[in-house]
Amino acid sequence: MRRLAVFILFSFLLSLSALSASAAEVNVSVDASATPSVIALNETTRVTINITSEGSPEVIFPVDAVLVMDCSGSMNRYGTIIAGPKEVRLGEYFSRVGNFTLNETADVELMLQIPSDIYYWNDWFCAYLRNEDTGENTDEKCGYSVVRWHLDPGSYEIYAYTYGEEDRILAVELPPVRMDAAKNAAKNFVDILKENDRVALVKFHSYGWYYSGYCRVVQGLTTDKNEMKSEIDALYASGGTPMGEGLDRALDELESNGRADAEKVIILLTDGWWNMGCNPIDEAERAKNDGIPIYTIGWGGVNESALREIAEISGGEFYKAATGDDLREIYEEIAKKISNISAKNATLRVELSDKVEYAGNASAEPEINGRVLTWHLGTLLANQTESISFDVKPNVIGTVKINTENSKVMYEDIFGESHEVEVPILEVKVIRSPPVAIFTVSNNTPLTNQPVIFDASPSYDPDGEIVVYRWDFDCDGDWDIEGNIVKIKHTYNKSGIYNVKLEVEDNDGAKNSTIKEINVSSEYLFSVQE
Repeated sequence: MRRLAVFILFSFLLSLSALSASAAEVNVSVDASATPSVIALNETTRVTINITSEGSPEVIFPVDAVLVMDCSGSMNRYGTIIAGPKEVRLGEYFSRVGNFTLNETADVELMLQIPSDIYYWNDWFCAYLRNEDTGENTDEKCGYSVVRWHLDPGSYEIYAYTYGEEDRILAVELPPVRMDAAKNAAKNFVDILKENDRVALVKFHSYGWYYSGYCRVVQGLTTDKNEMKSEIDALYASGGTPMGEGLDRALDELESNGRADAEKVIILLTDGWWNMGCNPIDEAERAKNDGIPIYTIGWGGVNESALREIAEISGGEFYKAATGDDLREIYEEIAKKISNISAKNATLRVELSDKVEYAGNASAEPEINGRVLTWHLGTLLANQTESISFDVKPNVIGTVKINTENSKVMYEDIFGESHEVEVPILEVKVIRSPPVAIFTVSNNTPLTNQPVIFDASPSYDPDGEIVVYRWDFDCDGDWDIEGNIVKIKHTYNKSGIYNVKLEVEDNDGAKNSTIKEINVSSEYLFSVQE
């Protein structure tokens, strides 16, 4: 019995070992191409490198995500934008600053927010609306950042003023309030996560100018989805916007309790207007140093530039929602993306041979160190392909090697193990001169059913010979004739304008083409009517 138990335990350990080995196998493939493959000296060819992460359930990272929720008073504003956001200038007297159209009776909110750090008294304005169809004006209303009316369907002009002259961000919004839509979208995000993923919740707002106790981890990292959704439901909105403090608490949670093998991310939902606490840009730099991307979601009339900067610094992405449906779809996209990562810290390194030089025109700008080009690709999603392309120019004649054996893709798998995959060695054939395609036409304006002679005899190759002539008479989009036919007769049975194309290929495989227009008329066009 003891021997049987030992055997079963040994077999189990072997199966675990085999699973770990299979999961740690290289799961990134690389292919590359150079197009065209034959060029003349001083011409360029385009290099394309495709990196595909071939993920499976065994090699996908678990996720530790922190939802950072803006619970400031602005989250009690409406969230469905029907006009704006755009920048306008307010003066000391009423002036027209915008317009919008309402398709059905609704409560409407007008936001006119200062594009800088704000808090209450700096943010006052007055406004009224004029119905363009009836000429009637609404009541004048004054408020801080927003005012609201209950309106019938129609087109409305917006008139507003404030003290002095200042720029404002204008947006016209409909219900629901931002907080309600944010809660629903965040709970949907939680439901999408995998069983082994964990999520935490951080809120930030203030009571007057006091914010320390109101910026905190509401729920630490957990796999309990019901508990998390209950905490999301309990959120409420009030006070100012200490956005940097919210990011600070989220980073503390991930640094202290995040798993070493997990993909750590922060998802920040806010309008982006912060007015107290630590600078969120500094927190983005901290996230960058920790390798934690921040996905920013702008909801309502947002400070887009600040949210873009936070995302770009940390390696995340910026999203903007105009409706509650947009918000839910954004959360779903982020959830699917971060739950499907199979490789981290991916880097493409291409070492060019001394026979070519980098000619730019890259799909993403590389770091350049001598003959080495480097792209930091970051995380790779399972079963998706990342493509990098750029131009090179050979400096010699003959078959030229583009890159060296030191070209490779490097990445880390779920176990933290490092891998390298070689980039295929590419070659391009460089000739002195390509062939020259020339042909003559016996008649550029023939009648239908009248034979036309096409002659490619003037074509030539400066450093070799032409071996293939391809003719396309613009009838079906394919080559009509391919071979060694230099001179050919063709007849059109329908009138119209045809683009005749000749392509020639030389003994080096180089190609060149030219096109001429043939205008075919009906044979009855000039007949005499009795």
